Amino acid sequence: MKKLFFTCLIGMFSALTIRAEITIRIDADSRGLEMTRDDTGFGHLRAEGFHLVTEAGAPELPYIEKTYYLPYNAVKAELIIREGERIPVFRDFTPFPSQGLIKVGAEEDESTFIPLSKEYETGIYPKESAQIVCEDIIMEQNLITVALYPYIYDADEKILYQRSLDVTIAYQTDTEKEGLNVIPSYSRREAARELVKSLVENPQDVRMFEDDRETSARRIQPLRTGGDGTSMPDFIIITCDSLVEAFQPLAEWKNRKGIPTIIETTEYIGSHYEGVDLCDKIRNYLKKGKGNGA
Repeated sequence: MKKLFFTCLIGMFSALTIRAEITIRIDADSRGLEMTRDDTGFGHLRAEGFHLVTEAGAPELPYIEKTYYLPYNAVKAELIIREGERIPVFRDFTPFPSQGLIKVGAEEDESTFIPLSKEYETGIYPKESAQIVCEDIIMEQNLITVALYPYIYDADEKILYQRSLDVTIAYQTDTEKEGLNVIPSYSRREAARELVKSLVENPQDVRMFEDDRETSARRIQPLRTGGDGTSMPDFIIITCDSLVEAFQPLAEWKNRKGIPTIIETTEYIGSHYEGVDLCDKIRNYLKKGKGNGA
């Protein structure tokens, strides 16, 4: 049994907010990789924390996927790759061919075995050391997923090699690009921030909504029944004075569920907001709330 140990050193550097980069380093040694041979002579590889190639007919080699946070105004992301020396791990090795993805609920049919594709019977696989496999956007924040291939199969020599990788995600920042036009409420900002942090390898670099901390303290005045008193609500109940008590249980239940909620009355809105009639005043009240982050 062999085990692979690696370290990822992540750093964020910027120059005049125009160009920045994230550095990933994977140091591979001769430990950490498990290999078993089946009755047909194929070698099955496993490594903790690694995925397996799922392209049908390709060598089923382990690889790593890592997701990183980039600022909302990051543009033109590219990879700069430096490879270490190739070190033999297994000789006289033929990798098991990937059988592709199996649909959820489907049973694996052993009678439809997919052999190693002819294009992988010679040469080196994979051709790439690393590649960007996904670019996603959450709340206008950029997430980039990189696939890293520290293992290489030489089909001509029938040798599995390993290598260390230094990969830099380089990108530029567009200083003229604006953020969210509508600032979400405090609780939603916090939920989005924590979600992004949980998805990436560099949570310390997440800088979502840090320019609107003052906005998070603004609120529709006054915060009447309900609400947490510190942030804009996610849910506003508008009713008349005589029904406030009836809606109080709903407001309290929403707050317990983590949805900041307030109750506002038509009487208060009618006397504190401008408009041609009550409907227009309620509309202006809600417009102000939306502008302040509700």
